[in-house]
Amino acid sequence: MARRKTSNVHTTKATTTAAQKVEATKAVVEEKTVEVKQDDDIKKLAKRVLEVEHEILTKSISMFCENKLTVNGRRVYIND
Repeated sequence: MARRKTSNVHTTKATTTAAQKVEATKAVVEEKTVEVKQDDDIKKLAKRVLEVEHEILTKSISMFCENKLTVNGRRVYIND
């Protein structure tokens, strides 16, 4: 995150992934951007990223438990 802050990037991302046993790959289940604010330090930004990670992790786990996710290689399909 520190590199993103000093490189004039205005957003960072929080991501949940589905790891696979057979392959050493991860497929992105959910991803959400988090704004990097002008007065952010590492602790402030990390706190906001963690809040978003908890939000999307809860959603990803729910979809997994409801059998709404299909993982095919590095792709995740959400079955409604």
